[in-house]
Amino acid sequence: MSKNDKITDYPKWAPSDLCDMHREIVSKYSGSELKSFLNLERLISDLRMKPVWERLEKLASKNDFDDYAVDLYVSLYYEPFGADIMKGKDLRKAVEDIEKKSLELADLVDTVMPYNFIEEISPKGLNTLVTHVIRRLGPQARQRLEETRILPNPNIKNAKRNYFIGKLSVYLRNTYGKPLKEIVVTISSVILDEKVSDNIVDSITRKFSCK
Repeated sequence: MSKNDKITDYPKWAPSDLCDMHREIVSKYSGSELKSFLNLERLISDLRMKPVWERLEKLASKNDFDDYAVDLYVSLYYEPFGADIMKGKDLRKAVEDIEKKSLELADLVDTVMPYNFIEEISPKGLNTLVTHVIRRLGPQARQRLEETRILPNPNIKNAKRNYFIGKLSVYLRNTYGKPLKEIVVTISSVILDEKVSDNIVDSITRKFSCK
C-alpha cells in the first residue's frame, strides 16, 4: 500500500464502506504507517474475497446487519491477550485468587468505608457501592474460566495462527448462527498469507477448551 495506489479503483464486489475507509486512510497516511492497514487492503483487493463478501452480504441482509463488513474487519485484530495467553492451570489459580481476594477486599472496604459509592448513577437512579462492584469480580472471573478459550495452548507452534482462526470462527458463528467454515478458510488464508485448509480449521475449532 502506498501513496501512489489508485485509491479509487476498487473491485465492484468490495464492500463500499471498507473502500471508503481505505480511501480515507491512504489520504492521511504514508510509508510504514500504512502497514497497520494491510489487512484492510487484502480484504478489498484479494480476488479470493469476492465470494466471501457476496455470501456475507446475503446473510447480513437477512438480519438487517448494515455494518457487517466493518464489523468483520474490526474483529480481525487478533493479538491474544489476558486469559487467552495463560495456561489452564495458571488461569484457574488466578481466578481462585481473584475470587478470594476480591471478597477479602470487599469485606475490608465495608468495615472501613461502608457507604463508599462510585460517583456514577446506575440505570435505576441509585448510586453503586464500590463493594458491589468488587464482589462481582469473582463471579466474572469464574465465568471467563468456564468460557471456551480460543487459544487453549498459548505456547504451541502456530499459536497466533490458531488464535486468529479460532477467534474468527467464534465471531462468524455468533454473528450469523452458522460455522461458515469455508469463509473461515478463505479469510484466514488471505489475512495470514498462508495456505489454511479445512483440516486445519477443523483441528483448531475441535480443541476449544479451557479444561
